[in-house]
Amino acid sequence: MSDYSPDVWHIIKIKAPGHDLYYRVLAGWYGGYTGSDSWKISSGIHGVIDKGTYWEMPQSSGSVYYCYKETERHSMLTQMTFQRYRNQFETEFDGQEWTFEIVPIQDVIDFFKSESSENDL
Repeated sequence: MSDYSPDVWHIIKIKAPGHDLYYRVLAGWYGGYTGSDSWKISSGIHGVIDKGTYWEMPQSSGSVYYCYKETERHSMLTQMTFQRYRNQFETEFDGQEWTFEIVPIQDVIDFFKSESSENDL
């Protein structure tokens, strides 16, 4: 289990044929003068907790992403990474129904609210 605090981030909504819908964090870090930029796609969001200036998002792996609200955006590297994965989905699932898109954090919040109300029934 690890904790991550990315420099930039977005939420990706993913639904592949034959699989459940899930949300992941596409996170990016700037490498600075002597390092390289890097990215990571999270294992799957299991909740969203509003901590004021940032969102705390536990993952299916046990890791936690701390995503500052003002840094929800792309870097050039995360944009290229997103597009590469989206193109793979398009090729692999051609002619089938699939989803691989960037969504606002509110979509994830609404998803977990509706999931918890269904479980309360």
